[in-house]
Amino acid sequence: MKLICHSYHEKELLEILKDYMDIDIVLVEKGRNYEGLAYLFDEEHIHELIQYLEKLKLKRNIVGYKHKRMYLISIDDIEYIEGFSKECYIHTLDDEYQSEYKLYELEDMLQGTSFIRINKSMLVNLFFIDYILTEANMKYGLYMRSHIKLTLNRKYVLTFKQKIGKRRK
Repeated sequence: MKLICHSYHEKELLEILKDYMDIDIVLVEKGRNYEGLAYLFDEEHIHELIQYLEKLKLKRNIVGYKHKRMYLISIDDIEYIEGFSKECYIHTLDDEYQSEYKLYELEDMLQGTSFIRINKSMLVNLFFIDYILTEANMKYGLYMRSHIKLTLNRKYVLTFKQKIGKRRK
């Protein structure tokens, strides 16, 4: 977290916000200058800021099941998520977990993160893509850090390119 605020109460704000320091966000107090994407707040509405940060913090983990045990999986550890009719599987570099959610529910939960849908049955974490190769019929091969290949279908290519910041031709 990056905090841009008035110096006279910076120490107090840092103490209030200490539990949220690991969230990737820029907080800017009204009256301070900052160019870029940020959450604007003022002292009077600090409780609303904390509610927002709490939601972001909750969004950082997903519950997965393996061998009848429940695990809390950080979204930063998830490589991709795969859905099959009523079942959904969460893949990390080391393991596979079953989710109690459907793929579209996980997609909604992961809005605003590094996840994006690449085909009808799969979400991928952009940070786990090693490289991308163009294939036939406007499809792309996504080669992951785990040395597996996933397919980006043409229906999702435009959204994918926008998410990674590639210029359209």
